[in-house]
Amino acid sequence: MMFLSGAFVSIEQFPGYLRTVARALPLYYFHQGLQELIILDNLSGAIIPYIVLGSLTVVFLIAAIKVTNWKDM
Repeated sequence: MMFLSGAFVSIEQFPGYLRTVARALPLYYFHQGLQELIILDNLSGAIIPYIVLGSLTVVFLIAAIKVTNWKDM
């Protein structure tokens, strides 16, 4: 996931299908937000990636709660 998220290499160098896979990963949005904040010093540009990351967090959390079978011992 680290390589596909663009943390080490720009995803613009990837073929089209790998760019699509990279944009489906949560780490891509985390990296984009950090890049906007730290490197580009653009707070408003970091809002969208972190909204997407927060939304993915909520979706995965709800899915984990639904899938997990809770039993008392």
